[in-house]
Amino acid sequence: MRRPATDLHRYHLDLEVLTPLHIGAGGPALLFDYDVAWANRLFWVLAIERAIEERLSLEDIERGVEPRISRLLRRDEYRHYARYTVGFGGELAEEPRELLPLARDVEERPYLPGSSLKGAIRTALAYALVAEQLQQAGGDLAETAAGQAIARSLDNPRARREWFARQLEIALFQGERSFDPNRDLLRALRPHDSPPLDRSAAVAEQVGIYALRNGQLRLRGPGNRWLVETLPEGTRFRLAVDAERGLFRSGQEGLPSALEARLTLERLLEDCRRFAAALARAEAVFYRQGNVQPLARFYAELQRRIEQAGPGEAYLQLGWGTGWTAKTIGLLLRGRPELTSLVQRFRLDRGRGSRPFPKTRRLVERGGRPALPLGWVRLRLLSERTDQ
Repeated sequence: MRRPATDLHRYHLDLEVLTPLHIGAGGPALLFDYDVAWANRLFWVLAIERAIEERLSLEDIERGVEPRISRLLRRDEYRHYARYTVGFGGELAEEPRELLPLARDVEERPYLPGSSLKGAIRTALAYALVAEQLQQAGGDLAETAAGQAIARSLDNPRARREWFARQLEIALFQGERSFDPNRDLLRALRPHDSPPLDRSAAVAEQVGIYALRNGQLRLRGPGNRWLVETLPEGTRFRLAVDAERGLFRSGQEGLPSALEARLTLERLLEDCRRFAAALARAEAVFYRQGNVQPLARFYAELQRRIEQAGPGEAYLQLGWGTGWTAKTIGLLLRGRPELTSLVQRFRLDRGRGSRPFPKTRRLVERGGRPALPLGWVRLRLLSERTDQ
């Protein structure tokens, strides 16, 4: 069997965080007075297992004594048991019950997983490919490979929500083959994890769920706020991204040439700009309708920056809290019956029949008011190295 020729391109990128970014740790939330304490304008994430071992006797445990931080430790002892601290400069609108932690390495240092960047690039590429198919078909979704894949999924009564997009991904990323992850175009794109930051680099933000009601964007009500560890605006990473263009060039394993041509970072950055521009336009309209001028101005400025971006620059929204629109091709389905069928079938609006969909946003609050979206970053290409 012939092995594909090596054609590895390594790109180096600068990533700048524009709005608070949360990449979840993948585990349970940290509970206040059990995992987290508040003192000296800091949230202290503590090694509670060690504190229990050192401060509770076997008799205490057998009697069911609750291992609360307030019972085990004095404030001046937090430093001795601290795993890390998280700064917070705002005012809490509600008493926090839990803290959503960031992804951290084994030394508790926050970092950006390469998988998070890859997922956002994958969505942007899907949007660009479907948009091009629609343009070629004169806007008729049913005449596109993407539209036919969506129709097949809608016609399958056993299609589950988490696997609904599989037919679409086969059509977009595998050249309309039967599903085979080894032939997926994005298999050849490998963003590396970022170098870690300092343990105390994170900042806590209060995030609320806001819904558009009668032309006004309002908090959904008590209990719809989280305290979230984020990487703050201005945080920067240097990232490496590998593109193995020779991966599929072996006999019958190859992809259509039109797909292979997408596998340059310059082309992918162009796709990211295209998706980001569409998302920024739609969000600017949403916040103008909701009469939230700070967010409408944010997106108007973001649109301007995207329009002025050079070929080695792009914008993405990634991580937790970015919402359905940022993680799907939903913008291209607006006003189409396929979107109505999809929302109704999987009760994406909880059966409320709300318009427009989606009506809710998770927003960073400042002073108890919605101030910023989550997860916007700017990418800038620094260099490229080729190994053949």
